[in-house]
Amino acid sequence: NASGYNENEGFTLFGYKAYAITTNSMVPNLKKGDIVIVDTDAEYGVGDVITFLPKGYNKTVTHRIIEYREQTGTYMKNL
Repeated sequence: NASGYNENEGFTLFGYKAYAITTNSMVPNLKKGDIVIVDTDAEYGVGDVITFLPKGYNKTVTHRIIEYREQTGTYMKNL
């Protein structure tokens, strides 16, 4: 799943984007060198792994959503 992905990263094939994982922050589920395929039109929620472009960053991040804060409309990711 994706939210706020960076159009300048990855490559697109049949409406999906592929990204290479560059750190081990998601071990054991994903490790450095793995490829994730992102559906940029998918809906997402708590428990999903998403690839997104954090505000103020120039690189995408892939993490699992662990909480939705309704009062602020924000999702919290695992660290």
